[in-house]
Amino acid sequence: PPPPPPPPPPPPLKQLTTAGAAAASRAVGFVRRHPAECVAALAALVATDYLNLLVLLDASDPVLRVGRPVAAAGRRLVALGRFARRLLLRHRKKTATVAAASFRAVAR
Repeated sequence: PPPPPPPPPPPPLKQLTTAGAAAASRAVGFVRRHPAECVAALAALVATDYLNLLVLLDASDPVLRVGRPVAAAGRRLVALGRFARRLLLRHRKKTATVAAASFRAVAR
């Protein structure tokens, strides 16, 4: 049998550059025409990545014992948030009382 024909020569650099630029331009155009779909797809990818990480941590928890420290840190963070909220409400109350007193003093 005759030998197979030689492979075609590679495309010239100009053609490769033009094809790459055209593909990038089409991708940018798609993102501009469909921003909500692109954001939704990106959010789904990020959420899936975090879910995979949680499943991996949950599956390896008997070995790594990471669940307890993470849960404890979460509880401490919630307690800190409650404390900060109480401080903020107390500060607002004081500020409102001082403002009302100064308003009464000015109104006299």
